[in-house]
Amino acid sequence: MFASSAAYRSSLNPQTQRRNQPVFSVLKIRKYRHEDLKGAAKVISETYSRFNSADSSLEFSKRFVEFYRPKADMSVVEAAFAGTPIYLVAVDDRRVIGVARGRHERLVNLFVLGTFHGRGSSLLRRAIVCLRSAGLLLSANLPT
Repeated sequence: MFASSAAYRSSLNPQTQRRNQPVFSVLKIRKYRHEDLKGAAKVISETYSRFNSADSSLEFSKRFVEFYRPKADMSVVEAAFAGTPIYLVAVDDRRVIGVARGRHERLVNLFVLGTFHGRGSSLLRRAIVCLRSAGLLLSANLPT
């Protein structure tokens, strides 16, 4: 999306914004909290449905999307989230826009809402740092 990090930083400055170009706020990467439950589930469900469902069977995709779709009783999703030792969210204006989960020497999930694609590398980097510091990840190739 941006040719360089300088171009990206410039895009954050409102004085350099072009007409009709979206203004991006700085994403905050933090540990998952209980109040993130529905927002995180929504990110997983929507992102998988839009970008990943073609990678699996139709039946699996339907079950996966339905499992994470926000609903009145989120206890099953909450239990699944609780079993993940590394769980980070990317937040933009108090709204969860990205999720990274990891356990047992691997990254379990990395989902970023489509309108924020291209900005998820900070979430990925932070997840890798957390996995390494917990002794769960020995090596990873990071995007530059």
